[in-house]
Amino acid sequence: MKYNCSYESFKEYAERFRKKFPQNDTYIIFGTGQKFQKVKKQISDILFVVDNDQQKWGMELDGLRVKSPDILKEYKETKIIVAVQGYMDVDKQLENYGIREENYCHYNEFLMIEDYFGRGKISVPEVTFMVNNRCTLSCKGCIEYIPYVEKQQNFSLQQIKDSIDDFFMYADYCEDISLVGGEALLYGKLDILLEYLYGEYVKTGHAKRIKITTNGTIMPNNHMLQTLKRYNVVVVISDYKAAIGERSLADKIIMVFLQWRIEYLIENRFSRAEEGKWFDMGNPLQCKNMAETALKNHFNKCTVMCSAVWDSKLFNCNGVRSNIMNLGCKTIDSDNDYCDLKSDQKEKFVMYYLGYNNKGYYNFCNYCNGYGEYLNKSSIMPGEQNC
Repeated sequence: MKYNCSYESFKEYAERFRKKFPQNDTYIIFGTGQKFQKVKKQISDILFVVDNDQQKWGMELDGLRVKSPDILKEYKETKIIVAVQGYMDVDKQLENYGIREENYCHYNEFLMIEDYFGRGKISVPEVTFMVNNRCTLSCKGCIEYIPYVEKQQNFSLQQIKDSIDDFFMYADYCEDISLVGGEALLYGKLDILLEYLYGEYVKTGHAKRIKITTNGTIMPNNHMLQTLKRYNVVVVISDYKAAIGERSLADKIIMVFLQWRIEYLIENRFSRAEEGKWFDMGNPLQCKNMAETALKNHFNKCTVMCSAVWDSKLFNCNGVRSNIMNLGCKTIDSDNDYCDLKSDQKEKFVMYYLGYNNKGYYNFCNYCNGYGEYLNKSSIMPGEQNC
């Protein structure tokens, strides 16, 4: 059950969705991670949980048995909530089981549509704010298209603060606020920004935690370490050792974080969990010349959901945002590419956060290979350098 903008409004779709997936129905949850925990809080009747990880089969999770997805062949009419990120790949799996699309949905849609259209509230799991397009690396396949950037820069502190404030004019609550670049640790006013975020939104209960992402090539100085500790920041360290060797300080950074008791996460699985590879998104300057029907099909198969804000605009596609933010390309469609946080209605915010748009595709789809195993079979080593 996916929104099709060509024959109904998003509000009409949301009303159909709520009737099809009421919270008091009986469900099976596909996925056992953090997303499962979010869904479980909203549902009282869960039969069991399934997961593609064989090591989890037979386990009990919060009193629920974890089973092989193959059992779903016997439950074709039971509602399923897909609580994983790569939902299109799971969608294909469910399709192969003979389960109709109208009998399953994505967890984020289930939670957000009920919150907004049922309670008038907007609660989101995460949002990313861009602080710069400066970086210490020049990675092949960079999703920010850093190697194509003519002038790398830090974005103004006021612009970032305005983007944050404008975002929370829509969102009542956000669990994780992430700051990324480029390389976030190159942002000279990062300490001031972290103080602002913590005081205005974490401390007041509008957000749960702050994260920053680093490529592991910069050792934070003592002042930054104190700042990270003071505001309980979680640092996500991309492990590129296989590609950049001694340029990676990830292991040394981890030792320092352990001493300072700073929380961190290691990102080493990347886009393709089983391979540890990036999806190769292609050359952003080379048009594929797809017709509109092909563009819509391409968009529907793509699983990218970035939920990133730059210049008070909410984007649900990294490629579209990077195209506007870093490349200045001429594929911009201001009515379709983003939700303008200074003027658009909240309904559009919800629609865009969930990954939909006004046309059913982006012009930039013509310049991108797409995200997800279902669409993109080309991969690249994370962190591999251009020179």
